[in-house]
Amino acid sequence: MSVRKRWLILTVGLLLCSYTWAGAQEIKRSQVPSIILNRFETEFRNARDVEWERKPGLYEVEFEIGPWEHKVHYDRDGMKVYHDREIGADQLPLMVKDAIRRKYPGCSLKDMKHIDRKGQITYEVEIKTADGRERELVLDEKGAVRSDRRD
Repeated sequence: MSVRKRWLILTVGLLLCSYTWAGAQEIKRSQVPSIILNRFETEFRNARDVEWERKPGLYEVEFEIGPWEHKVHYDRDGMKVYHDREIGADQLPLMVKDAIRRKYPGCSLKDMKHIDRKGQITYEVEIKTADGRERELVLDEKGAVRSDRRD
């Protein structure tokens, strides 16, 4: 590989890293606007291991309640615009489970998330197919597959 090509790859890599760093920044609890903090603490009283980040136009908080991890985004006005949370197989709607089993008979369910984007509910489910392949599915509440990709 030529020196020029190496420099180009290095420069692009550094630019991507700096963009990622500039896009999200960890912040202290004291730096979170009170309207957001109050709404968070009211809704998620039992949250532990709370970590805040500032992203362009959003405040992101990651935390745990019991054994489950959560991620919530608030806009500048304190409105919750996104919430994903880990769930167990017993919390997946029957229509979602049935759709997965119809598409991938004999599969095993691995990691599952309930995702709420401004009231639009989807489920992200990682599965292992009967032949050992790993897939990541996104389904709506009625079991319609919105995304199916190799994991």
